[in-house]
Amino acid sequence: MFTYPNPTTDFINVFADFSEETNAVLKIYNTTGQIVYTMNIDNTRQFEAQLNVSQFTAGMYTIVIETYEDTIVKPFIKR
Repeated sequence: MFTYPNPTTDFINVFADFSEETNAVLKIYNTTGQIVYTMNIDNTRQFEAQLNVSQFTAGMYTIVIETYEDTIVKPFIKR
């Protein structure tokens, strides 16, 4: 998974390549472990999205993409 810009103020771009076409779930967690955003990813091999994080409070967050075979984790900072 690749994300940019980091740190960010308004949007974060997320790119992910999977080894085969798959279903996945993207979740964003805050530092207390609460899920603050969830998105289903259906039947894709490549995933690309621009996520609006402008309403998030400033701090550290973690993007997690879970598939049946793997979990990908990437932190980012919201300013």
